[in-house]
Amino acid sequence: MTKSDTPSQSLPIRDIDQAMRAMGGNQDLVDELFAQFCNELPGQVDEIGQYLIAREWKKASELAHYLCGSASTCGAPALYDAAKRLEKAAMASRLSYAGLTPLFEQVQLEADRLMKKG
Repeated sequence: MTKSDTPSQSLPIRDIDQAMRAMGGNQDLVDELFAQFCNELPGQVDEIGQYLIAREWKKASELAHYLCGSASTCGAPALYDAAKRLEKAAMASRLSYAGLTPLFEQVQLEADRLMKKG
């Protein structure tokens, strides 16, 4: 599977309607939370990467889970999907670091796409 045919990239980068539903239709809240999310996103992704390098699968999975929640609330379906796949794989500890790397790279890619679109 190449980066261009991953499931995440078939999903929208941003779904404003999803975010509006999550925030009860409050556009100001959607905008505020999305700005905060984008501000924190690079650090969150880096932290997940550090836990993967350290082979601390449980910690990486927990942070990926947190990222999933934030992505869902902020209406970022492609990032949510990539983070969810990483979360599940890291939690199951089925893969080695090398096996988790493509999943992490997809999270990085989707985070970058979101930040550019945001």
